[in-house]
Amino acid sequence: MKILFVVLLLLLPVGVWAQSSVRYFGYYFNDANGSFTENHDHINLYNIQQMILGPGGTADTAATTKYMLGELAKAKAQGVRATISAAPFVFHWNNSTHLWSAEPNATANWTTLVNQLVASGYIVPGRPELSTVVAIYVVDEPNGTGLADTMAPGLPGTNIGINPDFANAVSIIRSNPVTSGIPLAAIITPKYNQLLDGQIFLAGMTLLDWVGVDWYGETQSDWMSDYNRLKSNLSPKQRTIIVPQAALGGDLGSSNYDDPNFFNNIFNTDPKVVWFTPFVWFSGSGRTGTRDIPVLKAAYTQIGTTIRTAACAATPAERGFCLGAAKKTAIISNLLLQ
Repeated sequence: MKILFVVLLLLLPVGVWAQSSVRYFGYYFNDANGSFTENHDHINLYNIQQMILGPGGTADTAATTKYMLGELAKAKAQGVRATISAAPFVFHWNNSTHLWSAEPNATANWTTLVNQLVASGYIVPGRPELSTVVAIYVVDEPNGTGLADTMAPGLPGTNIGINPDFANAVSIIRSNPVTSGIPLAAIITPKYNQLLDGQIFLAGMTLLDWVGVDWYGETQSDWMSDYNRLKSNLSPKQRTIIVPQAALGGDLGSSNYDDPNFFNNIFNTDPKVVWFTPFVWFSGSGRTGTRDIPVLKAAYTQIGTTIRTAACAATPAERGFCLGAAKKTAIISNLLLQ
């Protein structure tokens, strides 16, 4: 009886207490090149981003779902929450243009995915403290990939409303009772507020709960100025994502990476920040990532560990989840064998 009581105590927290307003650290595009296996010990949010392409370069939703479920299993086993990408399910991908557009089967695709997430236990309806999925990443850089705000015909630079394809996709996610209350996130391009560049997204971002902008290569003063401007366009309930450049080379250039301590200070002093997501951990495509820059790796490992430790101590529910399914199973098995 004593052993059974201990086992129940181990299981109880994640099912009884409501989840607090936890804040997160985890690298963007962290499912590439085996990144999660290398850094899961110092993150508390796993960004699952990849899609599997099928014939014609469009998304293979069945294969992408299978892949996603496998990555969510890894996250849950290590006690790390996750974001999932909605884009391959609610938008149509054109691999030749790298643009998203309306997906005729979006509602069916999303319903099928959500049903499998629920059946696998990665979303527990109405119980965020039990769910591995903590946010839905709608689409990356929507305003630069075909989903910018609509413009008035014959009046260049006149913003008139939310892109209907983007609005419809968000509506499908919100209309599903399982995902209606899960935060929606996206990182947008720096041109989101520039009318004449065709990437304005002032209307579109009102549909998001978490918003970030990838201002790579800016001075710290310029970054802060742009960040304050972003916040002025958000509602009090919306949260921010901060995205430091954490790699060199390739499309990021070779000038320098962003100072992690600068961004850590923003995280520690601005409660509006919900997700601190350096880009990027892995190396490849001519780019050297955090994993191969010793000073940066040491800094982010320390920062991430501090954030994860604080988040995991926030509530009994969070402590229970952070323990990880794999560790809890091992502990319970050992106790039952005693």
